[in-house]
Amino acid sequence: MEQKKVFDPEEEVVGDYKPLVNLPEVQISTGEEEEAIVLNIRTKLYRWDDSQWKERGVGNLKILKSNATGRVRVLMR
Repeated sequence: MEQKKVFDPEEEVVGDYKPLVNLPEVQISTGEEEEAIVLNIRTKLYRWDDSQWKERGVGNLKILKSNATGRVRVLMR
């Protein structure tokens, strides 16, 4: 006789999953390597369009100071 297995929602699912494509790790230059972070906050960006404020996006706003020149810039991603 074949015994039916009872479903247990707490049972751990075990499987051997392999990626379909192997991608090598790539080093990307962000341009921030030679700069010190002065401020890093999560914020919303708005733009003025058609006589009203419209939300443009949400992201991290950074104030970066160059170690070489001392110049400061604002970056939002």
